[in-house]
Amino acid sequence: MPLILILLLLAWLATLLGDLWWPLDMARHFPVQLALVALLTVIPSLLLGRRRFAGMLVGAAALHVWPALPDLLGEAPEAGEGAALRLMLANVRTENRDYAQFHSLVAAHRPDVLVAVEVDSAWVEAIRGEGWAQTVEGPGPLHFGIAVFTRQAVAGSEVFVLDRVPAIRVRLESPEADLTAVHTYRQADGGIAARQAEQFRVLAGRMREAGPHAILAGDLNATPWCAGFGRLLRLSGLQDAREGFGLGGTWPAKLPDGFRIPIDHVLVSGDIGVRARAVSPAFGSDHRAVITDLVLR
Repeated sequence: MPLILILLLLAWLATLLGDLWWPLDMARHFPVQLALVALLTVIPSLLLGRRRFAGMLVGAAALHVWPALPDLLGEAPEAGEGAALRLMLANVRTENRDYAQFHSLVAAHRPDVLVAVEVDSAWVEAIRGEGWAQTVEGPGPLHFGIAVFTRQAVAGSEVFVLDRVPAIRVRLESPEADLTAVHTYRQADGGIAARQAEQFRVLAGRMREAGPHAILAGDLNATPWCAGFGRLLRLSGLQDAREGFGLGGTWPAKLPDGFRIPIDHVLVSGDIGVRARAVSPAFGSDHRAVITDLVLR
């Protein structure tokens, strides 16, 4: 039992020092999960009559959950009035071939724009058959193909390279919006973590120069509490569309709500409100999709 408390406190100390070293930053991805571990240990401690130890575990849970409290308790800001745009973001997982289940998901939500991550040519063709007006495709290495499907006209598009992987910028005509779709690296080792940080720096610069109604959507392989995500928001001037809509965890898809972490994100400029945000049921991928109703003011 004491070992659990020591590990929980060491994990909390790691979150305080996460800006210094990427492995320490990893602890920031799991504030709710670590808090749940602490709380689940409280029950056997009480049954064993170890009340003081149980109180310490409650304290450890509070330390861990603190960064996520705004997500758990916060209310969504007013969306305001403007043109509506429903955006679906889905990491389909390249090896997943359950096209029918994904088609049912798309049909149920009828997004105006779909950002599909980890697509290959087979996935692009399967989705294209759903009657989209236009498709912008960014072929990439395994697990980094990306595509944007829209039901309205596109004023222009660009496929650019973000450290060896494709990203897409699409300028929608009606309603007018400037969408960037990405799939960034994960913190797999020191080198990859540094490359992810550089991707975020480049994206922040591009988003500062984006047109009105700027949207960044993609699998960022980062949670809202880690150092890189915070820097991306500060440097880009974007806001997290998840704000006020709960944790919204998307990965791993098989886990229940509260145990998944949010790594698939929609970030928006200040002239965009968010009316609703939801996470889809599992559809065969290791991610769940995010459906966001935006108001372009």
